[in-house]
Amino acid sequence: MSDSSARYADWKAPADDGAMLIWPQPALLHSETLDNSKRLNAATSPVQRVPLAEVRRQARAFIHPPGDVPIIATGHQTELYHPGVWVKNVLIDRLAHRLGGAGVHFAVDSDVPKHLHLRWGAGRLKADDG
Repeated sequence: MSDSSARYADWKAPADDGAMLIWPQPALLHSETLDNSKRLNAATSPVQRVPLAEVRRQARAFIHPPGDVPIIATGHQTELYHPGVWVKNVLIDRLAHRLGGAGVHFAVDSDVPKHLHLRWGAGRLKADDG
């Protein structure tokens, strides 16, 4: 497997209206996903002393994909999506469909809350007021 990260050095969205950045190329996404699946199935490395095969088995049990199909996953913060995130979700769905796999989106919520106030009538409670 080649290191495809060196093939795209300019990690910026295209400036032209309507331009797209799909990296790596769709055909490479397809072949690298299949290669990655084979490598993971053969891997024996432990993750915090738990065999990788067991970590993967438990993750798959949580996701519930049909059979032993490839899982194509992505994630984003739990806020309104910009068009690039929406397109990323469409891409993983299409790739999963072509591979006979399952596309999964994970909601990632690791930001500090933007506010900790609850408005109630004329007053307001802070989260630490109990």
